[in-house]
Amino acid sequence: MTRTYSTKPYAEIEDSSCLRKGCHEKRLLEGKVTFKRGIIFDHKPHLVGVRRGKRLRCTSCHSQIVQGQHIAVTEEVCFLCHFKGEKNGREITPVGGCPLCHGAPEKEIKIAAGVSFNHKDFVGRGVECQKCHLDAVQGDGEAPREMCLTCHGEPERLSRYEDHEFIHENHVTKHKVECFQCHLTIKHAVQTTIKPLEYSCDVCHLSKHAGEKEMYMGKGGRGVEDMPSPMFLAQVDCVACHINPGEELPATHFTGKTYKPTGAACFGCHGKGYAEMLDSWKSALQESLNELEPILKKASELVQSLNKEDKGYQEVSKLLEDAEYNYNFVKFGKGLHNVSYANTLIEVSRNNARKVISILSEQR
Repeated sequence: MTRTYSTKPYAEIEDSSCLRKGCHEKRLLEGKVTFKRGIIFDHKPHLVGVRRGKRLRCTSCHSQIVQGQHIAVTEEVCFLCHFKGEKNGREITPVGGCPLCHGAPEKEIKIAAGVSFNHKDFVGRGVECQKCHLDAVQGDGEAPREMCLTCHGEPERLSRYEDHEFIHENHVTKHKVECFQCHLTIKHAVQTTIKPLEYSCDVCHLSKHAGEKEMYMGKGGRGVEDMPSPMFLAQVDCVACHINPGEELPATHFTGKTYKPTGAACFGCHGKGYAEMLDSWKSALQESLNELEPILKKASELVQSLNKEDKGYQEVSKLLEDAEYNYNFVKFGKGLHNVSYANTLIEVSRNNARKVISILSEQR
């Protein structure tokens, strides 16, 4: 009776209703208009063309979130489209670039008594906006899986969570679904930090522990099935093993502390019989890596001596690439985080390298 998917009353406003005579029939012909704070906007490319692989509707940007106003613009929708997936640590590359929406301020900026500057001096030299406005974008606009449950409950619908093209066509293009029924918001302002220099760690320390995490989760290796560490499956977190704060030094106040793993954490949970486990694992893995190095080196020298046009080059090149990848994964991802997985990676790496040597030795 209500023509809604669920029991929640829901209405869809067609673009033709907005663009009919007497309302906004000339909106697409007006060209660029100035939004608040001098932001430049043009309706036509947003509604006539496809933006980031998605066809938008009037109600994609003009929502009913602002109560008491006629179909007001929700700025967060702009931020979601222009910044989603375009921020990586200190690198911010908004769709269209910063000048697409707003130019540099024309007035001189006063910072303090006797201190001022003009944006034009820096823009003229090609200085990027994020050199100063490093934290002007916060949030990643993710769409958590649990957000689907507010509307859907059927397994067959939930199974299409990763099908982004279908999701957006069905929700944005075909039906009037607010972006923030699925997505978290992205903030965008000149200054979004509460205090100066309070940035997210990944602004400077990008993916600092990615290798350790993948090793602990037992995923990411080549030619090896996923093999999560038993401790990861038991939801043992980093702080369970990294318990040694290190020596208190005069510089600690300025440099901070880094907690390191220690054998005491092993027998603290498993008993005294595990006191030497950490050192034993460490020496065994290092020995395996040392034995693997010359084998990889020999395989690499043989492959480098080939011409890329030679028959079989692609095969041996891929074998060597995977072997070197697994070796570096164990070495730099700290195989101690998942010893069984690390040993398997080393074994596959060794087998690949030996296969390369065997193939190329036979050809000679």
